Amino acid sequence: MEAAKQEIGSETGVGQEWIGKELAAVKLPDARLDKRPRSLMEKVSKGVRRSIPWACQDWAATKAAYRFFSNGRVGEEQILAGHFQATRERAGCVQEPVLVVHDTTEFSYRRKDTAAVGVVSKRLAGKDNHGKPVYFTTRGINLHSSLAITQAVEKVQWYALRWKIEVFHKILKSGCRAEHVRLRTAPRLINLLTVFCILSWRIFWLTMMNRIAPEANRDGVFTNLELRILDRLVNNNSTVHRGRRKLSHYLIKLARLGGYLARNGDPPPGNETIWRGLTRLIDIQLGVIIGAGFVGN
Repeated sequence: MEAAKQEIGSETGVGQEWIGKELAAVKLPDARLDKRPRSLMEKVSKGVRRSIPWACQDWAATKAAYRFFSNGRVGEEQILAGHFQATRERAGCVQEPVLVVHDTTEFSYRRKDTAAVGVVSKRLAGKDNHGKPVYFTTRGINLHSSLAITQAVEKVQWYALRWKIEVFHKILKSGCRAEHVRLRTAPRLINLLTVFCILSWRIFWLTMMNRIAPEANRDGVFTNLELRILDRLVNNNSTVHRGRRKLSHYLIKLARLGGYLARNGDPPPGNETIWRGLTRLIDIQLGVIIGAGFVGN
């Protein structure tokens, strides 16, 4: 029992090792700010689809998050520096072509101070009683995203890969609920969207890995404690021998926590079941860690 408690205690990061890798190259003006991106990412990743106060859980942490997003010394370039470096390192490890898919999406925000958030579009809505044109103005932020895709494809299939970045934008809007946040100004919203972009990439990456690299090593994605929790909570519906279970086996278990049925003939799990499963797994793992602290006390 004591050995099990020590093993659980060694994983108090609750399976967030990937955050350290993605943010390792982030350098901010002082040591306190340097720690903030990782702390924020850990909190937001545990509360996908939740508000900032819900993710932070108390006023002190919430206030610290708001201060970070409004800090004039912090911008998207600094927050994304680590993720860009990690992406370059991943791309350098493959021999096949790396395709960079681009697309732009619009985030709409309604604010009392209309000058605090810019205009992203102005469309003709019709004419008034005097025949003059009436325009509908949308205020918000335009986000231009790029996804580096390393799966080898023929040229005729390249354009078909564009749907992947549209899925990435769906995760941002539906998974992270980026258009529902209450931050009031464009700079604050941009910093928060930058954090959401890294989290959305992670969810997208997990979904795609299940489809294109199902035999990959599970240990590079899940901690030992997460694997044990998934094995304990989710029954096996596969005849694959335990010693041969690879990444796909556990990603499907993760998706089943999020409502994926895993019936014969079902398509691979999508982003929504993955992000719901992630949220449940993190909550359950936190409970296991807390419970281990009570055993024997």
